[in-house]
Amino acid sequence: QAAGGADAGAAAAGDGDGPILGLNVSGLLWFGKDGFDRSKFEAYRTTTLATVRWYLGIGGRVLLIPHVGSSAKTAIPEGSDDDACNAYFAQLEPGEQERVTVPAMRPYDCQEMKAVIGLCDHFAGSRMHSWIGAASQAIPAISLAYSKKAQGVLDAFTEVPLVYDLAAEGEAG
Repeated sequence: QAAGGADAGAAAAGDGDGPILGLNVSGLLWFGKDGFDRSKFEAYRTTTLATVRWYLGIGGRVLLIPHVGSSAKTAIPEGSDDDACNAYFAQLEPGEQERVTVPAMRPYDCQEMKAVIGLCDHFAGSRMHSWIGAASQAIPAISLAYSKKAQGVLDAFTEVPLVYDLAAEGEAG
C-alpha cells in the first residue's frame, strides 16, 4: 500500500485493527556501504524482518518510514530510504504486505515526518533523527544502531537501554 504525508500514517491506522509499529528502513543499512562491516547489514535485515513478522503475528500493523528520501540520492549512491522501504516491502509475503504500508515516495518536511512518526504506537529506527522524532513524542522507541553515537544520544532520553547494537549482532553471527 502507498500513501502520502500524514495520510501514510492514517492509511496504516486504517481500520484501527491493532497497534502500529513504525520502522525506519535505512538505505545505508539495507543496501550496504563500502567500508562498513557487512555483518551489520545482514544483522539489520535479519533482525528487522524477524521483528516485523513477530509484530504482524501478534496482530499489529507496520508503517515503513523513510527518513532520507529520494531527493538525497546523489548524496547516497547506494540507495535512499525510499528505495530501501520498497525493497524491504518486496521481501514480505503477500499476506504480510496487506498489513504493511509504505508512504508515497516524495520529500517530506520535518513536520510531516514527525506527524507520520507520531501516529505510531511503537517505533524502531536506525537513522538517529527518526528515533529522536519518536522518543520526543513519548513513543516507545528503539535505535537499531550501527555506530556508537546512538547510545549516547538515547541516554539523554532514558536510563533504560533502548539501543540494539547491530555491530554486536553481526559479530555474534
